[in-house]
Amino acid sequence: VALQSRVARLEDISRKCNLLFKNIANQSDVDPKQAVYAFCREVLQMSDNNLSIVYARFLKKERDYNLILAEFADLRDVSGILKKSVRLKGTSYSIQRDYSEETRKFRGKLFEIRNIIKREYPDLKIDVRPGSIWFGKSQFFWDPVKEELVGKSPGSTEAAKWNELLSARFGVEQKTPTKIGDPLTGLD
Repeated sequence: VALQSRVARLEDISRKCNLLFKNIANQSDVDPKQAVYAFCREVLQMSDNNLSIVYARFLKKERDYNLILAEFADLRDVSGILKKSVRLKGTSYSIQRDYSEETRKFRGKLFEIRNIIKREYPDLKIDVRPGSIWFGKSQFFWDPVKEELVGKSPGSTEAAKWNELLSARFGVEQKTPTKIGDPLTGLD
């Protein structure tokens, strides 16, 4: 498992300047690199003078759906595009980082946990970041072997309480028994 994680981490590092653009090319005969430039200029309202695309290619090219993988020369281009991607909410367009398969599954699990906790605590600030999830100011990690949240320090009672909540409310298997309580207040 450690070797697999290391390989996935190295693969993600090699993909850090890659972005996936969904449904930005409405014609099948368009050059993907030019489609990305045009999209950034027209939809994201960015100056394409500062963007430097190393390459772009279609991963899927269908009439109703297309996916373009673009590699940028500079990580700042990627950050700028992702910041502007909030403009895409409610549209059929989307822009995502190009993660390895293992990282996508891992992040999917963290987003699933976020959705479960949000149902129980709708006002709690939850942030999924690469490799971890934050509940308020507390950081947790997903252990794929134990299939539970773990805190920064071993035997974290706060992590155990979140795991118990996940187990009790939504059927996530509980590995570490603890006394039931409110994970936010720590009260039983």
